Amino acid sequence: MAISTLTSNNDTLPFSYRCDISCLSPLLSGTTSPSYTISSGTKSEASSSPQSDYFSSRSDKPSTHYGTLDTSEMMLLQERRLRNKTASAKYRAKKNRQYDEMRTMLCKMTKENEILLRQLNNIHKENQELKKMLDTLRGKVIAQKMIKQYLCNGLNDADNL
Repeated sequence: MAISTLTSNNDTLPFSYRCDISCLSPLLSGTTSPSYTISSGTKSEASSSPQSDYFSSRSDKPSTHYGTLDTSEMMLLQERRLRNKTASAKYRAKKNRQYDEMRTMLCKMTKENEILLRQLNNIHKENQELKKMLDTLRGKVIAQKMIKQYLCNGLNDADNL
C-alpha cells in the first residue's frame, strides 16, 4: 500500500491525501490475473472489440479502453494516475493557500487603508485649524502695524501743530 501525504507550509491549512493502490488494480496487489472486458453481461478474455462498454460498472479489473496491457504497462499507468492525483492535490492545496494568503493580505491592507484615511482626515482638520490661526495672527500683525502707523502719524501730526 502506498500512502502519499502532502502538508502545506501554512499550519492553518493542513491537507493530506491518501491513496491505496491495491484497490486500483489486482495487478498491483500481487495477483496476476488476465484482463477482462464486460460485454453483453458475460466476462470474456480481453479483446479489441468495439462492442465493449467503457462506461459499464467499473471493477478492480483493468479497463479495455487501453487495449490489452501487460503487467509493467499497467503498473506504469497506475503510477502515472497516482502521480497525477498527488500533483492535482498538491496544486489544489497551493491554490487554497494562495487564496487564503491573498484574503489575509486584503484584510490587512483594508485595515491599513482605513487607518491611513483617518490619519489623513485628522491631518486635514489640523491643517484647516492652522490656517485659521495663521489668518488670525496675520490680522493681529496687520492691526499692530496700523496702530503703530497711526500712533506715529498721530505724534507727527501733534508735533506739526
